[in-house]
Amino acid sequence: MLARPDSDRAVTEQQRVRFNFRLDLACGALGATFFAGSFMPVLVRRMGGSELEVALILASGPIGHIIAPLPGYIYNRFPPAKVLASVGIAARVVFVIGLLLATSAISLSLAWVAFNIVALSSIASSTVLVQRIYPDEQRGQAMARVRMFANLVGMGSVIAGGALLEIADVRSVLGASALISFAAPLFLMFMRYEIDRDRRPMPSPIRLGSVALQDTAFRRYLVATTFIGFGNAMGGTAYPIMLVDKFDAPTVLVGVIAAVQSAATIAGYHFWGRRIDRGSTVALLRGNALLMLLLPLTYLLAPSAPYLLIGAVVAGVTNAMADLAFFTSMIELAGNRAGFYMAAQSFVLGVRATLAPFVASALLITVGAPVTLIAVIVCIACGAFLVRGIRPAARTEALRVPAEAFAD
Repeated sequence: MLARPDSDRAVTEQQRVRFNFRLDLACGALGATFFAGSFMPVLVRRMGGSELEVALILASGPIGHIIAPLPGYIYNRFPPAKVLASVGIAARVVFVIGLLLATSAISLSLAWVAFNIVALSSIASSTVLVQRIYPDEQRGQAMARVRMFANLVGMGSVIAGGALLEIADVRSVLGASALISFAAPLFLMFMRYEIDRDRRPMPSPIRLGSVALQDTAFRRYLVATTFIGFGNAMGGTAYPIMLVDKFDAPTVLVGVIAAVQSAATIAGYHFWGRRIDRGSTVALLRGNALLMLLLPLTYLLAPSAPYLLIGAVVAGVTNAMADLAFFTSMIELAGNRAGFYMAAQSFVLGVRATLAPFVASALLITVGAPVTLIAVIVCIACGAFLVRGIRPAARTEALRVPAEAFAD
């Protein structure tokens, strides 16, 4: 039997990647119509929720990341696309049921926590799927374009959702948002990729940390990103307080800052996606961390509120890189163990994202905002220094697929 020519194989591969990209794009766009997360803290507060219940809403993401290795251990036995589709549907079902049963602020808060625990439980499978459906040389661009389109759709859905929540029943609006996005995970069921029949079973959640940390490069990466992420999370607690206490920023300016940051995030996806495909995610992280330093410096040195627009641009660009690198760095560092490493990274992210706001609050109360921002700068700078010298393993071999695969 004659072997298939390389040119035919390339065409077939290009068609498969393009098909997967279109499905990914449709899934991201339809999923972005679910806008409940943007309004949940405000809605809980309007229902009479206390600071504790609002904090529970904000902590729901970190809680989901902390718990993720447990279901990830079970999901590892199944094809990643089916896991993501099933989990995506289950998360929306959980939210709708919780919404129907919610009679108080605390019950609505718990429904949102349950949604995030289910939704984030498949984070390891998501990493494996991204690794399988896109070749190394185009993965960054493909992920970036999906996120750019999803962000544009999300901006529109949030504006429409905010207007509807002012004039219509809250449960009906949020329920409709969940139901509209209900079909988004189903697109993943049709993804075309090779199933790894010889994949290694994921270590148990108890052993996962020790197994992953035996890898020197990953261990150094985790320490470095913990410093960067901890500093960034502390800053996220300090910036809103400074907007009010130091700058007395009007609501209109706060909205403009949010819009500028969203636009910068979209541009950041385009900028970083191309560079990730041309080089190393881990190497780019250092530049991104150094760029992050401009955000606390802006809040520390800005003479008036309009100068914070500079910080909004920095925040958008660096957040885009952090989002992409959260996945691509695991693939670069771990190869066929990317799912294992992602589960470990997810747990650490959850812990630091839970602790950092409390540390920042304590510093804000005891020593004030300027000293807190200096602590933020020190943490991010330490992380940027530690990223230097990390030597990831060679990138997995992949068939070169032309960039035109993502053209339409």
